[in-house]
Amino acid sequence: MSANIKTMKLLYLLPILLVVGCVTDSAPISGLVAAVQDPEPVQVSIGVNDGSSLKIDMIAALPGTTALEAFEQVADVKTREFNYAKYVIAIDGVPERPQDSLAWAFYVNNEFSAIGPTDYTISGPVNLEFRLEPEHS
Repeated sequence: MSANIKTMKLLYLLPILLVVGCVTDSAPISGLVAAVQDPEPVQVSIGVNDGSSLKIDMIAALPGTTALEAFEQVADVKTREFNYAKYVIAIDGVPERPQDSLAWAFYVNNEFSAIGPTDYTISGPVNLEFRLEPEHS
């Protein structure tokens, strides 16, 4: 066989051997699977401010946990179901007060959230808070 044909065969087989070697070496793949299956919990600060007192708890939550699920770990949260989401009507026995235009507002990292706590999923360390305050338009 000429040197060119041997070189061509080697160049053809080299990528196949590399792929087979990567697939059969299970340590990196099993480590990747374990990381996907077992996400690390992240620190989450949960605050409830009813206008007269502030309660703050720290929890460890798994990525993918909703903000509402995180709040339910530390507070008695009452909700009302709507077509699109759950609306918080009371926390730890303190109800919203529509007659005074006060509602529970959801904040993420000290900023009013444009999405509700049922749609917000935790992906990293975060500060979550509900505040009883005048309704946002």
